[in-house]
Amino acid sequence: MNGILKQVWEVVDRFIAWYTNREHRGVYDIGFPEDYGMGLDSRWRALYGFWVVRNHHGIFAIMEGEQKPWAWPLVRLGVWRDETGRMWVDMKQVFQYEKDEWADLESFVCLDDKSVAKRLSASQGSINKAS
Repeated sequence: MNGILKQVWEVVDRFIAWYTNREHRGVYDIGFPEDYGMGLDSRWRALYGFWVVRNHHGIFAIMEGEQKPWAWPLVRLGVWRDETGRMWVDMKQVFQYEKDEWADLESFVCLDDKSVAKRLSASQGSINKAS
């Protein structure tokens, strides 16, 4: 019985977070890259409804997308650094994995110069193939 109640509460909690945060879709200052360790950081989850993730190549923000039958897909949000090095998250920019949008350069802050060069050359190659 407790397991069922826990699952019901998780669904309700997700819905409440999604419903309340969809009205607060703005641009938020999330600090500097050195403020984040490797892995998932949940400090923005309660306030704005997104998590920040740092891996070996960069930093990105994710949140739950709109509910699909029995699934809560994760979407990336727009992230960039300004001239001072501060990072910003734009909740109006949404990048879906299912649409192959997670490779978009606006969906993460790259911290690895090799990764940037590799992505730029790959995107130029796909542009050349399309022309």
